[in-house]
Amino acid sequence: MQLQTCLIILALSFLSMPILSGQENQPSREEILEMSPDTHKVLAWIDLAKLSIRSDFELGKAYADSAMELSIKLDWVRGMAKAQHQIGNACYYTGKHDLALEAYQHAFAGYEEIGEKLNAANVLNNVGLVKRNQGQHDEAMTYFFKSLAIKEALGNLVSIASTESLIGSTYAITSNYEQAEIYFKKSLEGFRATGETEREYTALLNMAGFYRETGQPEKSEELLQQCLVYFSENGLKQELGRSYYILGGNYYDADQLIKAEEAFNESKEIYTELGYSSMIIGNTEYLGRIALKRGQYQKAISYVEECLSSAREIGAELQEARALALLKDIYKEAGDYKQALEFQESYTLLMDSLDSKDVEATIAELEEKYQSEVKERELEKLTVDNQMNQLTMKRQRIQQFALLGITALLLVIVALIYNQYRINSRNNKQLREKNLIIENALHEKEILMKEIHHRVKNNLQFISSLLNLQTRHAADPKTLRVLNESKDRINSMSLVHQKLYQEDNLTGVPMAHYIENLLQSLIHSYKIDRKSLELKLDVDTINLDVDTAIPIGLILNEIITNAFKYAFRESEQNELTVNLKEQENQLHLLISDNGPGLPENGTPGNGEQFGLELVRGLSAKLKADVKMYSDDGLVFKMNIKKYKIV
Repeated sequence: MQLQTCLIILALSFLSMPILSGQENQPSREEILEMSPDTHKVLAWIDLAKLSIRSDFELGKAYADSAMELSIKLDWVRGMAKAQHQIGNACYYTGKHDLALEAYQHAFAGYEEIGEKLNAANVLNNVGLVKRNQGQHDEAMTYFFKSLAIKEALGNLVSIASTESLIGSTYAITSNYEQAEIYFKKSLEGFRATGETEREYTALLNMAGFYRETGQPEKSEELLQQCLVYFSENGLKQELGRSYYILGGNYYDADQLIKAEEAFNESKEIYTELGYSSMIIGNTEYLGRIALKRGQYQKAISYVEECLSSAREIGAELQEARALALLKDIYKEAGDYKQALEFQESYTLLMDSLDSKDVEATIAELEEKYQSEVKERELEKLTVDNQMNQLTMKRQRIQQFALLGITALLLVIVALIYNQYRINSRNNKQLREKNLIIENALHEKEILMKEIHHRVKNNLQFISSLLNLQTRHAADPKTLRVLNESKDRINSMSLVHQKLYQEDNLTGVPMAHYIENLLQSLIHSYKIDRKSLELKLDVDTINLDVDTAIPIGLILNEIITNAFKYAFRESEQNELTVNLKEQENQLHLLISDNGPGLPENGTPGNGEQFGLELVRGLSAKLKADVKMYSDDGLVFKMNIKKYKIV
C-alpha cells in the first residue's frame, strides 16, 4: 500500500467506546466531589471519564486518574481495572502508545483477577488497536481473534459485532478486501439486530472508508452523507471528524480540490479540539498534497513541515517517513533537486533505521525464548533431583523397618525384601524414563536453537538479496554505494548466526573462523586481488556471545571496507593486519593498513560519516576506548571492556 493512502485505512475504526445509559442522570464534576469517598464515587468518576473522552481526551484522562487514585486508597481491584482501562483509551487517542499499553496491561490483569471476561476481552481489542497503529498487523489480529473467541463464548452480540468491525478494518489495512467486506457486513448486521444505532452508524462509516479505499466512491459518499447528519446531530465529534476525513479523501481522489480542502480543514479543526495528534497530522498531510497539486509549493512545504515536526514530537516514525517522502516530491516538482535529494536521503535513513529495529526486535525475541527454555530445563532437572531425594529417603525408611522385624518373622523379612525390590525396580524404571525424556527435550531444544539461528541467517540473507536486486535498478552511484554497504553490514550479522548453527556451541561465536570468513566475504565483495594483498591475522581462539560478536563484526566491516576503498592501490603491494586478543580482562582489537593514513581533516574516507557514527555507537555499546591515527598507514585500536566469552 502506498504511503499516501495508508492513513485513511488506519482511520477506519476507533476504540469501542461504551454507550452510557442514562447520560442525563450523570452527576457533574462538582456533584462527584461532594460524594463520600467510596466505590460509588469511583464508578461516578469512571462514567464521567467515559463520557468526556468522547469529546475531550485530556479531560477524560484527568477524571480517570481521579478514579484510579481513589481506587488505590480503597484497595478496590475492580475500580483500578476500570480506571486503567479509561486511562489507556485517553493515552491511545493522544498518541502515547507506550503509556496506553502499560495501562491496558494493568486493566487486563485486574479484570482477569475478578473474572470480568467481557471487559478483559475489550482490553484485548484496545491492545490490538495500539499494535495495529504501530504497524504490527499480525500481532494485532492475534489479540482481536482472542477477544472474539471470549465474546462468542459469552454470547454478547453487541461486543462480538464491535470486534468483527476491528477485524474487518485490519483486513482492509493489509489489502485483504474480500475478508474485510465479510467482517464489516457481519458487524453491521450485529449492531442492527441489537438496536445499537450509534454503533450501527460507526459501522456504516467503516464501510464508507472501505468503499473509498476499494475504488467505489459513489457508495462511499452515499454512506458518508448519512453519517455526517447523524454524528453532527448527536455531537459525536470523533466520528464526525473521521467522516470529514474520508469525505476529503473521496474529493481528493476525484481532483475536486476545493471540496477536499474544505473537508480536511473541518476534520483537522475537530481533531485539534480533541487533541488527536495522529489524525491532525493526517489531515495536514493531505492539505499539503492539495497544495502540491495546485503548484503552491511554499504552502505545501509549510503544511508538510508541520506534519514532520508533529510526527517527530509524538514518535510516529511512519508518519515522519511519509512527510519526508512528500517533501522530496514537493522539492522535486519545484525543480529544487538538491533539497529533494536531501529529503530522499533522510527518508532512506529513517526506513533503514526502522528495518534495523525490526531485526533487533526479532533477535531480542529469540533470545528471550531461548532464556525461557533454559529456565524450563533447569526447573525440570531440579524436579527430578527432588524426586530422587524423596525416593532415596523412602528406601532408607523401608530398610530400617525391615531390620527391626528381622528377628521376629523371617517370612515378613522375605516379603519386605521382595516388596523393596519391586519398588526399586519401578522407581529405577521411572527414573530411566524421565532421564530419557529430559535428554530428548534437551536434544529437541538444541535443534530448535539451531533452527532459530538458521532462520535468522536466512532472513538476513533474504534482505541482502532484496538489496542486491535493488542495486540492479539504481543508477545513482551514491545510492548504489549505500546499498552495497548495507549488504556488507547485513552479511556481517548473518555470518554470526551462520556460525552459531554450524557449531556445537549454540551460544558462542568462534571469532577466529568468523573474522576469517568476514574478510573473505569483503575481499570478494570489493574484488580485491589476493596476489596484491598480504593479510596478517592474529585472533585468539575464543567464543563470544551474540551481543558482543555482532557489534565487533559491524565495526570490522566498517574499518576494513574503508581500507579497501581508500587505502589500497592496484599497482602496489597492500597489507592488512587484524588482531583480536584478550588481555587483562579486556579485548584488544587492532586493524591497520599500509595506505596513505588519515587525511588532513582527520576523517577517513570522504563522506563516510554514517560508518563513523555507526562505529562510535557500537563502541559505546561495548564500553570501548577507540583510537585512530596514522603510522605508515591507518591504525585503528579499540579496547573493549564489556564482552562475554562463552
